[in-house]
Amino acid sequence: MQPTLAGLFALGGGFASIPLTLHEVVDLRHWMEAKTFMDGIALGRVTPGPVVITSKFVGYILQGVLGTATATVSIFLPSFLMVVVLSPFFARVRTFPLFARAIEGVLCSLVGLLVSAALRLGLAVAWNIPRIVLAVIALGALLLRIDLLWVVLAGVGISVLLH
Repeated sequence: MQPTLAGLFALGGGFASIPLTLHEVVDLRHWMEAKTFMDGIALGRVTPGPVVITSKFVGYILQGVLGTATATVSIFLPSFLMVVVLSPFFARVRTFPLFARAIEGVLCSLVGLLVSAALRLGLAVAWNIPRIVLAVIALGALLLRIDLLWVVLAGVGISVLLH
């Protein structure tokens, strides 16, 4: 799969494209290390915009401004074209039972992709006791439904103090 096709798999959430892009960029093409890719995801999460903005980071690392522009068009154009082309037919198609089952299968695959990406990125972290404690506290805060912004800001603050 080419990195330019990852945008086809955003499926309402760009996180589905992350494992595909990670596989292509890190595993197959060896354009960067998993840690660098994680840095790109982190950068994309603290800036406004969707998570697929990570592709712009990859483009910039590889080819500067031209790479950024190419990545931007490549990641957003396929999804845009699919919406424009398929939206007139969607109202009719979504009532078909076979289509509903196919969507359920796609969603199950999406969960598998997300779990895979989380595990891959988690294994790329150099874990130590402070990082484990911070991860557990952050997970606990998220489970308590503390706003993500505060969890991230607290994590940044604690990381700065510890490192």
